[in-house]
Amino acid sequence: MSIPRWLQNRKIQAVIIMVLTLVLLLATEPQIGLTWDEPIYMRASEIYTSWFGKLITQPAEALSKDGIDESWSFNHEHPPLDKIWSGIVWSGARFVFNDQTAHRLGNMILVSVMAGLLYLMIAEAYGLAAGLAAAAALLSLPRFFFHAHVAALDMPATCAIVFVTFLFWKTRDDLSWKWTLLLGLVWGLAFATKVNAIFLPAILFLWALLFRRRLMLLVRIVVMPLIGIPFSFAIWPWLYPDIPARVMDYLGFVTVEHWKIGQWYLGKLYMPPPWHFPFVMAWAVVPLTLTVLYWIGIVRAGLKWREADSLGGLLFLNALVPILALTTGKSMAYDNERLLMHVFPFLAGLAGMGFGWLVIGIQQAADRMQKPRWAVPVTVLAVLLAFLPQSISLVRLYPHLLSYYSETVGGIPGAARLGLETTYWCETYAAALPYLNEHAKPGDMIWVDPLSQSVMIYYQVHGRLRSDVKIAHSPVAPMWPFVYAEYGPPTPAIHSTSDFIVLQYRQTLMGSTPAHPDRHFYSAHPDSQWVSTHELLYQLSQDGVPIMEIYSSSPAQGFESELGQATVPVPADWQTFESEAGNFAVQVPPTLEFTESTQKVDLASVHIYDSFSEERGSYTVFYLDLPAESIADPNVSQGLLNSTRDGWLNIIQGTLMEERAVSMGDHPGGEAIVEANINDLPVKFKIRYTLVQNRYYQITVGIPQDRAFPAEMDAFLQSFALLKDL
Repeated sequence: MSIPRWLQNRKIQAVIIMVLTLVLLLATEPQIGLTWDEPIYMRASEIYTSWFGKLITQPAEALSKDGIDESWSFNHEHPPLDKIWSGIVWSGARFVFNDQTAHRLGNMILVSVMAGLLYLMIAEAYGLAAGLAAAAALLSLPRFFFHAHVAALDMPATCAIVFVTFLFWKTRDDLSWKWTLLLGLVWGLAFATKVNAIFLPAILFLWALLFRRRLMLLVRIVVMPLIGIPFSFAIWPWLYPDIPARVMDYLGFVTVEHWKIGQWYLGKLYMPPPWHFPFVMAWAVVPLTLTVLYWIGIVRAGLKWREADSLGGLLFLNALVPILALTTGKSMAYDNERLLMHVFPFLAGLAGMGFGWLVIGIQQAADRMQKPRWAVPVTVLAVLLAFLPQSISLVRLYPHLLSYYSETVGGIPGAARLGLETTYWCETYAAALPYLNEHAKPGDMIWVDPLSQSVMIYYQVHGRLRSDVKIAHSPVAPMWPFVYAEYGPPTPAIHSTSDFIVLQYRQTLMGSTPAHPDRHFYSAHPDSQWVSTHELLYQLSQDGVPIMEIYSSSPAQGFESELGQATVPVPADWQTFESEAGNFAVQVPPTLEFTESTQKVDLASVHIYDSFSEERGSYTVFYLDLPAESIADPNVSQGLLNSTRDGWLNIIQGTLMEERAVSMGDHPGGEAIVEANINDLPVKFKIRYTLVQNRYYQITVGIPQDRAFPAEMDAFLQSFALLKDL
C-alpha cells in the first residue's frame, strides 16, 4: 500500500506529530500531581492576564507605577512571557477544562510544537526513521514526559531554546538582515521566558567557529542578543517604572542573590553539589537504551562531522554546554534533573541520529547477506529494544515519574542505595488526598514540606481536599509563598504538633540540619529518626522504595516516648532557686549549685545558669531577650520560638528526635528530646522552652544516651515558673 503524497510531506508529518503529542499529554495530564512551583506561576498568569484587560479599559491607571506594581510585582523574579502565554490560554481553556488542565494547556501546546519541530529538523537531515526515533526518544524519557505536563517555567524555557535553534538552523544559509532581525526577536522571547537562553548565543557562535566560518553568520549571532535583550525587557512591564534599577535587581537575583537551595547527592547534602553531579544525573535518569542511542549519535556526529551540514555538532554542543555550566560550582544546582531539562531534546535528537544510523546499518547488512526481507523484522526488533523497556517503566511508575531512575543505576532501589534523591516537587501529594479526605477530622492540622503549602491549599480551593482541615505553614517563613488569600490567614505549625504529616521522600529536606539547612533558612521537619519512632498511616512505594508516606504525630506501636511524663512531685528536701534578673524560679536538689555566665550569641546576650556532674548529668536554665519589635505581629511568635530553639540546636549540632507542644499558661512552648555528640560523647537532652513576650526561656537536662531520664529531671523541668508576668 502506497503512502498518499500529502502524507509524505515532512511538514505535514511534523504537524501530525504535534497533534498526537498534544492528545497524549491531555490524556495523561489529570493524574499528574500539582508541583510546588505551579500555584505561584498559575496565580501570576491570572494576574498578568487581567492587567491587559485593564490596559484596554483604563490605560493610564494600568501604566502608572502603582498599576504596574499591583499587577507585575508578584513573581517578578522570573521573566513574564510564559506566564502571559499560559494566562491567555487559560482564559479560554477554563471554560472547557478544569482549572489545573487549563493552566497547563499552554505549556503542553509548546511541548507538542517542540516535538514536531525536533522531528522535522532531524528527519530532513537524517531521514524518516531518525526523525521518528528522535520524537519517540523525547516522549519516552520518563522525567521529561512528566515535566511536559506542568505549568512551570523549565519546559517552556526548553521549548524556546529548541525554537531558536530550529530557526537558526533553517536560516543558516540565508544571511539577509530580515532573518537576523527575526532570530534576535525570537531569542528575545526565549530570554523573556527564562534566563537559560543566555547560553545559546555562545553555543551557536562556537558551532559556527567549528563548522561554518562565515563572517556574516558570526555577525548574526553577535547581533542576536543585542536585538533580543532590549526586546525581552520591552515586553516586561514590571521594568517600566525604573528600568535601570529593576534590570539590576533581576540580574542580581539570577547571578548572586538567588535563593540558596541544596541538593541531596550520593548520600550527602550539598549546596551546590560537586562538578560531576550533572553528568551523573544525566546518566541516571536517561533510559539505558536511549543512552546507547545518543552515544551512537555522538559517534556518528564525530565520524561524519560534515554529514547533514554538521547538525550533529549543533545538537552535541546544545547538550554539552549547559551541563558544563553546572559543573563550575558558581550556580545553584538542585531538583535533580530539572535544570538539565533543555539538554534532553538535543540528546533525543542525537538518539534519533543514532537510531537512523542503526537502521541504515541493518539495511546494508541485510543487502550484503542477500536477505533484504530481513531488514524489516530486524528493524522492528530494534524499535522494540530501543523504546519498549522505558515505555514499560513509564507505564508502571506513572504518574510518579519524578522517581524514575534508569537501568544504569538499578532503577529506584539502586538509586536509593547510591544515595540519590527518591522524589521532589510534591507531586505525590495528590496521592495523599483520598486518605486525608477520609480520615482527617474537622480542624485537623496537616503538615507538608516547608514552602509547599500552596499545593495543598490549591487542592482545597478547588475542592480536591476538604476545606475543614488546616495546612501547617512553616513558622520560619509562614507568609511565603502564600498564594491564595481566600484560604484565610496561614496557620504556623510544625510537624510534631500536627495531626497528619505528609512526607515526600525528598532527602534534600529529610537530611538537612540546623547546621546544614537545605535552603537559606532551616525549618523543623521529620528525619529518618523521627520516621522510625512515629505511627505510619499510609505509604506509597515503588519497587519496595517509599515515595510518599503519611504519619501521625503519635509514637509508633512499641515505641516508648520519653516525653509527656506525668507530673512528678518535687521532693521535700529540694530548694527553690530564684533569679530576679531572669524573673524565674525553679526547684533544684539540695546539693545542686548553678554557675552563672553570659554569652554573646549574634546580637543577643544569653544568660546561662548551669550545673553539671558526671553522676547527675547537666541541669541548665538560660534565657535571652529578642528585639521587642520582633513580637509586634502575634502570628510570628511560633516562628520566633522555633527559630530560637533551632539556633541552640545549631550551636550543639543536635538532632531533634521527638517534640510536642507544651504551653506555659498563655505562653507558647514545647518539649523535646535532642541527641548530640558533646566532646565526642553521645548525649541526649530533654528540653522545655517557652516565649514570654520577647524573652525566650529554655530549661534543659542532659545525660548519656544509654541512660534513661530519672524522675528528678522531670521534676526540675516541670517546676519552672515565672516570678511575675512580664
